Amino acid sequence: MVKLRGQRFDLGEIETVLTTHPAVREAAAFAVPGRSADLEIRAVVLVGQGIDLEGELRRHCARRLPAAARPVEITAVTEFPQLPSGKIDRRALKLLASRN
Repeated sequence: MVKLRGQRFDLGEIETVLTTHPAVREAAAFAVPGRSADLEIRAVVLVGQGIDLEGELRRHCARRLPAAARPVEITAVTEFPQLPSGKIDRRALKLLASRN
């Protein structure tokens, strides 16, 4: 759970909304420090090769999430970084989301 603009949101719910889009196979959402002192939501989505969906995913989220819960940045990748165990490296994904 994260608190943004006085409201609490579950990052898992944001990820679920993103994965309801047919082109998204997996999603990871993060609360990262924004340009101001507030946190902001950023997401990384796993999509097929050469697919650019940022605008479409923004509209998809706008129909399903309150404004404060919508990712300000959505980064599409064709593979998620993995740990040696084969699990998703969420720390590396958060760094990727934070750089954009």
